[in-house]
Amino acid sequence: MGPRPADAAQPLIQLVMFPLFFISGVWVPISQLPDWLRAIASIFPVEHVADLVHRSFVGTVGLGPVLTDIGCLILWTVVGARVAATRFGWMPSRKG
Repeated sequence: MGPRPADAAQPLIQLVMFPLFFISGVWVPISQLPDWLRAIASIFPVEHVADLVHRSFVGTVGLGPVLTDIGCLILWTVVGARVAATRFGWMPSRKG
């Protein structure tokens, strides 16, 4: 009996999240990254979460940047929920 898919989830998540943390300003200031890498980071939700956490500590002027971050997170939530609703099943599939 081989490893269960749940056992492989943790390393796979780390494989994806480590580069996202790096390019999203979590470990390295995003201002030190090239423009093309910042553009890629802005697509993913990690940068927006990091921005919201940062803004909660230092404050922000206006709601524009905050609403943009929240809007991106809502969009990722809707897309993720849609994918989960179509891919998730309560009963394991029978292969064999």
